Amino acid sequence: MRKTLLKIKESSDLFVKTFILYVMGVLLVPTRRDDISLSLVYAVTDVADIPKKNWAASMNW
Repeated sequence: MRKTLLKIKESSDLFVKTFILYVMGVLLVPTRRDDISLSLVYAVTDVADIPKKNWAASMNW
């Protein structure tokens, strides 16, 4: 049971990270290239910190 719950938590975190990166790459910081800045990846490394970030501030995370 514990392994299953951990898998669900990991899958949920992965979904949240992927969704946030998608939204940032498409809506907030669109570029003509298919890659994204490492600063955006670092911004979503900890899912618990995502709601605490000031997403309207400059990209100096």
